[in-house]
Amino acid sequence: MKNKLILCFMVIILPYCAWAKSQNKTFINGFTADSTISDMKISADSILKEEFLNAGYHIADIGAIRAGLSTTELKMILGSNDEKSLKNIMASGDVDYIVYGYIRSRNNYIFITAKMLDKSGGEAKLGRVKTVSIRKELLNNEISKDFFREACTLLSKYLITGNTKNVLKFQDKMLEEERRYEIAQRQKLLTAEEKADDEIYKRNIENYKIKRKETITKHDSVLRAAFNPYTIITDNDEFNASFKEGYQFFVEWDIPFFSYKRNLDLVVRYTARYFPANTNNPLPSDFLDEKRLKDWEKGRTVFNALDFGFRLKLNFYFLMTQFDLYAIGAIGGNAGSFNAFGGGGIEIAFFPYIGFFAEYNRGWSSIGEQNINVENNNQLLIGATLRI
Repeated sequence: MKNKLILCFMVIILPYCAWAKSQNKTFINGFTADSTISDMKISADSILKEEFLNAGYHIADIGAIRAGLSTTELKMILGSNDEKSLKNIMASGDVDYIVYGYIRSRNNYIFITAKMLDKSGGEAKLGRVKTVSIRKELLNNEISKDFFREACTLLSKYLITGNTKNVLKFQDKMLEEERRYEIAQRQKLLTAEEKADDEIYKRNIENYKIKRKETITKHDSVLRAAFNPYTIITDNDEFNASFKEGYQFFVEWDIPFFSYKRNLDLVVRYTARYFPANTNNPLPSDFLDEKRLKDWEKGRTVFNALDFGFRLKLNFYFLMTQFDLYAIGAIGGNAGSFNAFGGGGIEIAFFPYIGFFAEYNRGWSSIGEQNINVENNNQLLIGATLRI
């Protein structure tokens, strides 16, 4: 019997409560907003009104709070959302609630504050107030602008129910989103810094390559010296019997012609071929070359050659190194006799002022009264060059 009475009571009372709630007159004054974010006001006001309508509140028009004020005075009060002024007009107006708020931009954040003045108890007082903050950068695209709509919705429901749980959850979510944003920004900054460092590194490498090429290629060989790593003999059996196998080196002065890419040099080359005397096997008494006889007594003989010619070069730069492929030819005198040679080689410059080269040539010479000639007269010469 008791349970039936309670059920009958609920059936009678609950509809009355809903009816009573719907009779609470609520004036939606909406939000005021800074001029820089005034476009947010329309959306926030719309959400606020929609939520109160869905909750069954009776939305009063401006006539319910006019209280003898002129239109201009009323607009000034409502446009400022000044709490003291709103309480004054509410005290004499025909509304139970005035709902309003502020949207403010401060530093890097948007602050949304929702308030509700309550006169349901007879005295106009601030019933509920809550503020949430959203970092501005989180509202920069259409997807993230859902945060603003969600914030306005939750604040509206808070004013209706007084339940702060969902508002606090939303604020925690914003803090988490802010942390993710800051991490993403730091990562973006690091990526940008790495990219900038990479660009600087690449630019420095390119500048180094350009500078090195200019430094290497602007120099040219002027003085070259080389030796033959192999010993040499002549084609004269009597000479070979009295002198040991010899050695050869040269010193060369290159004078660049100032043509395109300086690819032609005038060559002045001094060549020396040194043969030690074989004291165990003297020259025969009928040997015709008196100078060789005297040299044998001294313990050595030297064939000195001075040649003049040209060196034609093909220049190219590869792997930060200067390469010169060249052909060379010259004629001159050797111990008072005719001398000539021709050949080719490659010169490599790793450094601005020093280079290295290898040259192969063949020649002919007629030395002394017996026309002594180096056997086959072919030489492999290895040396270094001074570049200026």
